[in-house]
Amino acid sequence: MSLFDEYYSEYTDLVNHVGSLTAELLAANPFSSEAHAALGVSIEQALSEATDVVKQMEIHGRSLKKPKNR
Repeated sequence: MSLFDEYYSEYTDLVNHVGSLTAELLAANPFSSEAHAALGVSIEQALSEATDVVKQMEIHGRSLKKPKNR
């Protein structure tokens, strides 16, 4: 498995986690602000982690670029 495959797998897991948290949020009692707040924080954290994975992938991809000869 390449490093990019690992990044993709991690990103996909995080996106799926966000999806399940979103489903929980939608199913939560609309009058429970505590439940909504906790789920909101969890969603924000997972999205932040997913963004970090994309940034890591970009950095790694840039390091693989070879300089052009003039």
